Amino acid sequence: MREALAPEEEPVRPPRPLRVTIIAVLFCLLGISAIWEVAEGLTRNFYNFNFAVCLLPVGIGLWKGKRSSLGWAKFWIYLSYLSAAVGMIMALAIGGGGDLTFTWGDTVLHGSEALLFVIPFALGLLGALVTVHWLLKSPTSEEFFEWRLLASLRVSMERPLGKSEAESREPI
Repeated sequence: MREALAPEEEPVRPPRPLRVTIIAVLFCLLGISAIWEVAEGLTRNFYNFNFAVCLLPVGIGLWKGKRSSLGWAKFWIYLSYLSAAVGMIMALAIGGGGDLTFTWGDTVLHGSEALLFVIPFALGLLGALVTVHWLLKSPTSEEFFEWRLLASLRVSMERPLGKSEAESREPI
């Protein structure tokens, strides 16, 4: 039977990097905002499902350092890249014709006037997405998400084999 590791050999969780904390909080806030929007719509007998509600569990997982949440965060970032690109193409395609409408709060703009706000807004969103993606792919962030994987591998290696598994193995 294998012996337990000495305390100095136990995997130590690295501290959560500030960048991961900020991104996790951002994902949680976006998820809560989407949930609020859906709930508010339901109070007005309007059903509007917003896929951004999925960002809340991703944010919680990022906070906890779960590697699967890192994968989901990247998925949502890639999906947002695609949405921003399609939105820019559509804005450019219909912006010149005067059918484009940009609404921000109480301000409503139409046509080429709206295009002057849509393009910088989309470019700013794209810049924010690239920044978040870059921060999540950094070595500091990757190390934070790897510790859990390494810890689980170490625990599975320490577990003794069951009797039937041990008996079925051939000696080397």
